[in-house]
Order: sequence, then C-alpha cells, then structure tokens
Amino acid sequence: MAKTTSFPPFTRLFILSSLLTLMSISILLMPKLAYAGGTVTNCANDADLHDKLAGGGVVTFACGSSPVTISLTTVDDSSGSHMSITQTTTISGDGLITLRGNGSDRIFYVDGSQLSLDGLTLSHGRAFTATASIHSAGGGIFVANSGAVTITNSILSDNQAEFGGAVRFFDGGRLVVNNSSFVDNLAFYAGGAILIESQTGTLPMIATIMNSAMISNTVTQDNPFGFGNGGAIGSFNATLTLVNSTLAHNSALEGGAIIITRGVDNSAFITNTTIVSNSASLGGGILAKSGSFNNGSSSIKNTIIAHNVADTGSNCAEAKLTSNGNNIASDSSCDFNASGDLSNTDPLLGPLANNGGVTLTHAPLPGSPAINAADDTACAANPINNVDQRGILRPQGAKCDIGAVEANTNLTLVKNSIKLGENPIQPGDTLTYTIFITNTGSLTATGGVISDSVPGNTSFVPGSLSLNPEGAGSVGTIPPTLASGLIITPNQSVSVSYAVTVNSPLPDQTQIVNTASLVINEVSEPLTSTVTDTVTAPVLSITKSSLDANGGLLQPGERITYTIIVTNTGHLTATGGLIFDPVPDHTTFVPNSISLNPPGAGLKGSTPPTLASGLTISVGESLTVTYAVIVNSPLPNLTIITNTSSITSNEVIVPVTAVVTNTVISPPRTVFLPVILRE
Repeated sequence: MAKTTSFPPFTRLFILSSLLTLMSISILLMPKLAYAGGTVTNCANDADLHDKLAGGGVVTFACGSSPVTISLTTVDDSSGSHMSITQTTTISGDGLITLRGNGSDRIFYVDGSQLSLDGLTLSHGRAFTATASIHSAGGGIFVANSGAVTITNSILSDNQAEFGGAVRFFDGGRLVVNNSSFVDNLAFYAGGAILIESQTGTLPMIATIMNSAMISNTVTQDNPFGFGNGGAIGSFNATLTLVNSTLAHNSALEGGAIIITRGVDNSAFITNTTIVSNSASLGGGILAKSGSFNNGSSSIKNTIIAHNVADTGSNCAEAKLTSNGNNIASDSSCDFNASGDLSNTDPLLGPLANNGGVTLTHAPLPGSPAINAADDTACAANPINNVDQRGILRPQGAKCDIGAVEANTNLTLVKNSIKLGENPIQPGDTLTYTIFITNTGSLTATGGVISDSVPGNTSFVPGSLSLNPEGAGSVGTIPPTLASGLIITPNQSVSVSYAVTVNSPLPDQTQIVNTASLVINEVSEPLTSTVTDTVTAPVLSITKSSLDANGGLLQPGERITYTIIVTNTGHLTATGGLIFDPVPDHTTFVPNSISLNPPGAGLKGSTPPTLASGLTISVGESLTVTYAVIVNSPLPNLTIITNTSSITSNEVIVPVTAVVTNTVISPPRTVFLPVILRE
C-alpha cells in the first residue's frame, strides 16, 4: 500500500500562496499582446492606426467612401518618426486615405523590415536636425538596415528632409515604386524625391520605379559631402531601374532629374521613360559622375530626354548611359548614336497633363518623331509588358512609341437630332440624326464602322445618308451600317447624317430612342452615343350630353338639344379639328340650331354631320358645340335614339368618339269603343 504524505494546514497554505505569487509574476512578465494588423475605424486621430500597426500585418481603413486625412501627432522619439515599422506590414488606403505629418517629424521609419503601401497619400513629413543623423533623412520614409519598401498607387507630396525629401534608403535595401506620384518634395542636399544608397557598396541597394511620375521635386543646396544632388532621384552606389515613367520640372544644382554617383558600383537601366523640363547647373536631365559605372553597367532605350536646362550638359553630363537605341534627345549632350537614336530633335510633346491613368504625363503630339519609333522587343519585355505609363496597351500604331506615353487615338462620339422646322417634335415630322466623331489624339484612327439602327416609331428616309468629308470612308445606303472604312486623322472630325420620318399617329409623350456606335481598330471597346426625343401631340377627349327641352320623359315630337364638349389635355395645340355628328335616326334636325363656343375656334357647320371644322384647340382648352333635333312622331314606345359624335384633327387622325342614348316613352293610345245599351 502506497504511503501518503500529509502536510499540516500551515504548510499547505504556504504552498498555495507561493503558487499564486509565481502565477502573478508570470502574468506580469508576459509580453504585451500586439495587434496583427486590422481595420482602422477611428479616423479622427492616429491612435487607432498606431494600435493596428503595433504588430505588423495588414492594415486597412473603414473611414467611409469619401477621402479622409488622418493628422499624425504621435511620435516615436527613438526614430524621430510618427510610426516605426519593425515587422512586415502592409497598409492599404484604397486611394482615400492621406496620412499627414505634423510638419516636424518623419512619417515612417522602417528598420530592417518590409513595408508595403497601397492607395495612400503621405504628406508633410519632415526630417531635419541640427546634426547629421537618421533624423535628417527621408521626410516620408526612412529605410535602414536593408529594409524593403513597396509603394503602389500612392502619392508622396510636400515632404522635406536634408537627404531624400520623400524617401531615403540608407545602406542597402530594396525599393519598388509602381503607379505612384512624387510631387513637390524637397531635400536640402540630395534626392529631392528619392535617395537610394549603399554606403559601403557591399550591401546591395536595388530600386525599380515603374509607371510613375516625379514632378516638381527640388534640392535646394549643394551637397556638403560632394556627391551631388538629383532633383528627383539620387542613386549612390545602387542599381536603378526606371521604366514607363515621367520626370519633369524637377530641379537641383547637379542632376536636375537624376544623379548617379558616389562610387563605382552603380548600375542604371532606363527604358521608355520621359525626362523633360528639368533644370540644374550641371546635367539638367541626367548627371552620371565620371567612373560611376566602372564596376556596374548602364543602358538607356526608347527614352526621351529633352528640353532640360543646365549651364553645362542640358540633357546629360559627364559619364553617359550606354544607348541601346531608339532614344530622342533635344540636343547632342547625351551622345545618342545607336540605331534608331535621334539627337538634336524636338520630340513634340504636349504639356504635362492628365492624359489618362493615375499620373501626369507628357503625351506625344501629332507628328511627334516618337510615334511608331521605339523598339517593339523592349516594349514587350518585362517590366514594360506592352503597356505605357497609363496602362494603355502598346503598340497603338504600327510600332510602339518612344517615351513613357503611347500615342493613341482620343475619340469622342456625339449624336444629335434636329427636326426640320420648329420644335416640338410631332407625328409625321422629319428628324435628321447627325453623328460626330472627333479624334483629339495623336494617332490616326483606322477601319471605323458607324452603326445606327433606325429607331422605333420612325421610318428611314431613302437617300438621306451622307458622310462628311466624303473621302473619310465609305457611306452606307441604309441603316444600320451608316459608314465603314473610316480613317480619322489627329484633330479631324467626321460626321454622318441620315433622316427619319416620325410615325403618325403616335401617343403624346412617345419617346424615340436612338443609339449610334463606333467600332474602330485602335479602340478596344465600342463608343456609343444615345439621343432621346419626345413626341408631343394633342390628346383630345370628347363628352356628349342631351337635354329634353320639356324635361321629364322624352316623348315623340319633343326637342332634344345635344351638347358636345371637346378638350385638349395633351402637350400640343390641335389644328384642323373636325366635329362630326350625323343626325340620329328617328329625329329631324332643327335648322339653324348649331352653335360653336367660342365662335372663333373654327367654322360652324350649317347642317349635320359636320358640326364644326377648321378647329384650333390649344393645350388645356375646351370648346362646345350644340345642336337640336325633333323626335319623330309617332314612335313605338321604348324606341332608342342613339347619337355618336367624333373629333379628329390634323394630329389626331383616329376619331375620338362619344355616344349618348335616349329612350322615347310614347303615351298609351286611347281607344273609344261604342257603348250598346240594351233594354
């Protein structure tokens, strides 16, 4: 039998107390639970956002369907940032959320971790200190210890720092930017928008910027370390890939748009990019410091560098990127001499504008040498994949185009209808439909077909189809194919017209709906335009009553007065009205008994059946016609007298009728029989 040990009560109490103490200590020492992402629902301040970011993960927002700005006030003093990212984090704002800094502190500090931003705006982050430190770099985002950042469908604007106005990578990491805009960011010394750097040259720094715009970013001062500036991008000992992007109106002392410097380990690959209207003292477009590519490589292809301004090297300065062909430069400073290159050539670009997509672009104008001049193989290769900065398919023409924007047709289809004569539209009228197609794009539209079925309640007028100008294509003979083989050059308009007759009669307020469509080679979806016309017509009603002159029961020999009231409840004056009323059987018309009120409404008849003609009945008005008959005598008892009146007009051709019925009561016949008296 097993031996059991029994503790005295005091000992048992001590053991229990000790266990409870250990449990309490364990609870106190447990790490604080952190959110693993979540949905921010309180957007009035940044407290809920900070809670959701504490544990990394995916953070979204439920702040309504309208744009919302969350003002950032909380600051992590250790990093000088509103938010420190130390775990893999994704923040998605669906294009509605702006995170606005307090104007004194950086927005994000990423420490060796991964941050993905999608559909966000970061603004008014600031990173300045009296001494050089991490607190002086990356007004929007600072990335240290080889962190990784992906920015998609986002805007970084009005951020400031000493280095990297919007984004600064320090000593390695990976940056991917897609479909985003960097606008009005400022740095004191380098990288007005973005500064990417591998200080030691041993930790790789790789940046890929696609389908994005960098506009009006600025570096204001000379770099105290002698590495130059880069109004939009500073690439120091890094690998930069720039495709399908626009860099415009950026400025710096050196490298108005891009500077590549600080060592010999740089690589730069630029394809289908537009770099225009940037300014600097040295290298208005691109400045690659001598020797920058000694241990790396460079290439530039299908790219426009034009109208940049500098005291030395307006478009390019010092070391030159290796041209792989099909580039355009407005001067000779870039040494473009490969196949398909054009130097000292104006690319003929339109102004910076919203030409579609989510970023601003410079679109080629009609006649631009960039059109159909790029290398299709490069356009098809990853990461361009046959689309331009806006997401428009390449090529639109015979070949894809040089630069970030593919010239395309910009077609509008407008349709109208015109009635011959004055409005409103009435049954029997002729309508002329005209379809206008205008091409405001830079590319000729070809193979256009305009289709338009004759609308219901109308009939096509033979021979009415016309095409203007006649040489724009082949005109049809009858709908639905109005024209085919259309060729519409830039800034040209083409029109097609045809006529229909509105059916008659038609009820008042009948709608005639007509839709035209255009199918053309350069546009993937049909363009359509619809016009709706409303037919107005009189709506005539008629009522009729009868009155026995003597009152009481109607008897043979008595006089009946008929009263006909016609009212127009439609939306159009009735003209040419005719009231028709044959004298009913078993009666005789009373001469000169016809009356018309008002007398000026038309012509009063003299004898039935035409009681009145040439009537004009305005909208909402009524007229009255009366006439009298004498009931024939004798008549059988219960003889029925039926009288029907009708109204028609030029617009209402189906008679509108009213019927009144009277019953004749004949008094019983008195028969006198002889009385024979018998005695």
